[in-house]
Amino acid sequence: MTGSVVAVAVSGDTAVIGAWRDDDGGDNSGSAYVFTRMGGVWSQQAKLTASDASAGDYFGYAVAVSGDTAVIGAYFDDDGGTNSGSAYLFTRTGGVWSQQAKLTASDPAANDFFGIAVAISGDMAVIGSFVDDDGGTDSGSAYVFDLSHPLIVMTSGTGGGNIASNPSGIDCGLTCEASFAPSTVVTLTATADLGSTFTGWSGDVVTTTNPITLTMDGAKAITATFALNQYTLTLSAAPAKGAQ
Repeated sequence: MTGSVVAVAVSGDTAVIGAWRDDDGGDNSGSAYVFTRMGGVWSQQAKLTASDASAGDYFGYAVAVSGDTAVIGAYFDDDGGTNSGSAYLFTRTGGVWSQQAKLTASDPAANDFFGIAVAISGDMAVIGSFVDDDGGTDSGSAYVFDLSHPLIVMTSGTGGGNIASNPSGIDCGLTCEASFAPSTVVTLTATADLGSTFTGWSGDVVTTTNPITLTMDGAKAITATFALNQYTLTLSAAPAKGAQ
């Protein structure tokens, strides 16, 4: 494509290819294609488009991928003014890609071109805005985003116990919080104190199963309930000595 820009990013056996002149959401609304390799053969896994696609957004002009997370730039998006720009966060779970967030500058302005360049490593993303004017006309800037999702775990009930996570991060008996990268599968295990019994989970997961697994596709809050064990005491009295 002489004179045109094509964005390509690869992570392991996954490749993301931008198609910013695709017209699915209007002229030059843009898209991105995901390909995966298995046994040396590449095949298309998904086509990514913006949830609010519109003509001239140039979604797919910049792409980045790390594991099961992709960031797609749309530097002609107009949410913060004409051509202010944006970027979209996608994650993959079980081979299915879904949009998780739309990233925009905290101080958007027309013609900043936020999203003209994107990069991702783990749960951190950097979005370029090369004609931002903070340091003078078209001086440029870059924005850093923490993409991790918080998991808050609490306990309730008359009893007590501990909750631990795998991967590590949660290990507490009252309230604790940890952040995990998008699409991380977290296992929570509740262990009751001596004299207590675990009775179930509530919040974003409602079940009595223990342990539980959850996929971090957003912020989550979970409560583990413990109950004090109750015992029945039976007393029997022997007849008094000499009683008839």
